Amino acid sequence: MKKALILLSMVLVAGCSSSNNNTGGGSCDSGLSCSPTVGAGETEAGDIPAEAVGTYTTTYDDFGNTGGPFATGTTATFEVTSDNKLIVSIDGQECIVLENPVYRFGAGEGDGNFTFKDNCENDVAFNLSLNNADNSFNEVNVEPVDSTGFFGQFFE
Repeated sequence: MKKALILLSMVLVAGCSSSNNNTGGGSCDSGLSCSPTVGAGETEAGDIPAEAVGTYTTTYDDFGNTGGPFATGTTATFEVTSDNKLIVSIDGQECIVLENPVYRFGAGEGDGNFTFKDNCENDVAFNLSLNNADNSFNEVNVEPVDSTGFFGQFFE
């Protein structure tokens, strides 16, 4: 058991660092950079459409769901960068740069869903959801990082 905990700690440290590797115009100069690997049942996501690149000020609603780390009314800024990163700035927390978006749970290219796993700070997945008609920002759904489910969503 002790060896398993040590190994888990090493994996988490390897996937998260405090360096800032923004090259796509990101605005997070401090905080974590999280680059989790593609997991079982997931595929590497394609490029996020240019129409979605931008900064979005949002508010969270848990819709009565329990288990999520955020309270209804929490505000956050999500910055979608041109180099496939999601910069998350949640009120009261340092910003975090999430890399390596994936498709999971049946999503694929053209579905408008890009999941960024935050297993460094909040232990959730942020599912960037785009409007199908024009690839613009729709919302960010908050899900368990390693299983199906829904905690709530951030929306403009």
